[in-house]
Amino acid sequence: LLIAPLLFFGIVHPCAAANKLRLRVMTYNIRFDFKSDVGNRWQQRVDAVAEQIRKSGAQVVCLQEDKIDQIKDLQTRLPRFTFVGRGRNATGLGERTSILFQSDQLQLRAQGDFWLSDSPSTRGSNTWGDQYPRKVTWVVLQGKKGGPAVLVLNVHLPSGKKGMLRARGVQLSHS
Repeated sequence: LLIAPLLFFGIVHPCAAANKLRLRVMTYNIRFDFKSDVGNRWQQRVDAVAEQIRKSGAQVVCLQEDKIDQIKDLQTRLPRFTFVGRGRNATGLGERTSILFQSDQLQLRAQGDFWLSDSPSTRGSNTWGDQYPRKVTWVVLQGKKGGPAVLVLNVHLPSGKKGMLRARGVQLSHS
C-alpha cells in the first residue's frame, strides 16, 4: 500500500493473511528546523504537529525530515507513541525517517534500517550519487491481542530531477 506521493512513502504490508488487522497509518514530512524559516521555526510548529498527529487517529505514523531534537519534543507531547528510528548518517545523527506507533495497541516484533545504496547494510552509505544518504526505517508490528504482524517501511526519497534515484529506492524497498 503506497501511503504518500513523490518525496516520501510508507508501506504497510501484512505478514500474515489469516486474520485481519485494521490500522490507520499517517505519513508526515515535519520539515526540520531551518534557521531561515522566520515565522515557521520548529518551536512555532511543534504543538500543531503533535495535535495533527493526535487528531488523525493514526496508530502508526511515518515521519520524514525529523531530527533528534524534534523527536524529543514530540515524545513529550505524544506519550502514547513509541518512536523507532535513527539518523541517516553513519554516526546515527542527521535526518531520520522515524516510525511512531501507539504502544497501548501495538507491540514491536522487529525493527531495523537499510540504506538506499549498493551496500544497504552499511550505515550512512551513499553510492547512488544523491546529495545525502537515504535510508529506510522498518518495523514489524502486531496487535497487543495477537493477530497478523505487519511490516511498515518508511523512506524519504530524493526530490527534483532524480527520478532514477527514486525508482531505485522503491525497487530496493520492495526487494
